[in-house]
Order: sequence, then C-alpha cells, then structure tokens
Amino acid sequence: MERKFTSVEMAELTAQLEKIFDAVELADGDAKAGEGFALGYAAGMNGTDCVLSCPVEVGGVPRTLRLYGAVSGAAQAEDAVSERERELYRDDLIRDFLSGAYNRRYWETVFCKKIGAHVASGEPVAVALVKIDNYAEVVRTHGQPVADQLVCYVANLWKKFYDEGSEKVVCRLAGATYAVGCVGAEEIDLENQMRVLYQKMNLVCLSTVGMMCRVPFTLSMACAGTEEVESKVWPELYALCDGRLRQQAAAGGNGVYDANKKV
Repeated sequence: MERKFTSVEMAELTAQLEKIFDAVELADGDAKAGEGFALGYAAGMNGTDCVLSCPVEVGGVPRTLRLYGAVSGAAQAEDAVSERERELYRDDLIRDFLSGAYNRRYWETVFCKKIGAHVASGEPVAVALVKIDNYAEVVRTHGQPVADQLVCYVANLWKKFYDEGSEKVVCRLAGATYAVGCVGAEEIDLENQMRVLYQKMNLVCLSTVGMMCRVPFTLSMACAGTEEVESKVWPELYALCDGRLRQQAAAGGNGVYDANKKV
C-alpha cells in the first residue's frame, strides 16, 4: 500500500478522514517503524476510543497517522485504562500534536458548542480565522521540518493573547490555519484587537532546524461575530469568516479583513 504523501495530499486525506473518524492526528514517526497497522485504546472524551495507527511518509519525513473512534460497548477496554492514562489521553485528544494549541476537536466539541449558551446569557462571541500566507511555498523552499516550526511559532504568537481558560482560545484547525475564539467580544472588538497585535508582531521565525535560517512570513486574518449571524452556531460563523478570509487572501493577504469597509 502506498503511504508516501506530499503535505498537500496529506491535508486532503486528513480532511476526508475527519468525516469518518472522531479525530485524526499526524504525529512524529519513527523511520524504523514497521509497515503494518497498530490497534490500541485510549481514554476518550466520552468513554474509550479505539486508536488505529500506521506509519506514513509526508514530504520525505516519517510520521504516524492515528485515527480515533469511539468504541461501542467497550466496558472491558474502559476498565483496562488507568486514571493516569485517562488524564494523559484526555489532554492529548484536545491538544494539537505539533503546536500545543487546542485542536479542531476541542474547537468544535467544546468551545463552539457553548456559543449558543454564551449568547443566551448576554455574552457575544467573536471568532477569527488566521492563515499563514503562501505556506506551501515555505514548505517547498525550506522543507517540512522548518514549516512545522513556523506553525508552532505562529501558534505561540497568538497564544500570548488568547489563551485564557475556556473563554479566550487559540486552536489549530488544520495545516497552516488557526481559529481564535473570544467570549464577550463582538466582531469589531476582535478585529481591532488583532489588527493592533499583528502590527506589533515579529513576522520572522528563526528556524533552528539544520542550518539556522530566518523565515519571514505574513498572515491573513478575518473575524466574525454572533451579532452578525442569525443562527449562533459555528458553521454559520465559519461561512462568514471564511468568505472574508478568502477576500483578504485574494487582496494580497498580510492583514486583517476590514468587515466594515464599503464595497
């Protein structure tokens, strides 16, 4: 079975697998790992998860692809997991393996599920999509390990400001795209905050992979708020935010989309 992928091919495969499995993770791999599939169990958010792992190669780098799915009627498997393992796996399930930020699973199953409740209690919620411009070019020019370091660097830039409990969060959705969530803010609040923060950011990642090198980059960003949509749910906020992000990228990226500009 062919298990060698480019970064783009793996991103497309991950998107398809996420439609079937509860969570998909691409972890660091062992170049000497066998070629077969490995079956294991992990403590999930709501019980025991079955974990299917297999070695893959992404951009010439050994990785391990892990697929998570809830086990039905798994009382015996549940008993086999210690409390310490539950704690470790529970944290693993909501954290991005590469950047340490929250992952898509946490974003969709925890943060976004509470949006309606926040609005009902009188708290608006603003969200943002952040994307590294020309990420594929970074991979081609510097290689995947350096691109991975850039992914971590950008996540840490935003975590300095939006990593406060469950009301200010930074999540890595996929590849070079992140989501920022802020409870108690409207679209214009988050947009203005991010614009000011972006102007002060150091947009050069100093890579320590191989020969030290400087990797300049820019970001495209777009915000949306619950006051702008009829249904206070993530899919509708995402559609609005993603459309704005695409417009910002088409205009050259490197900035925050102005939601109040006259078209």
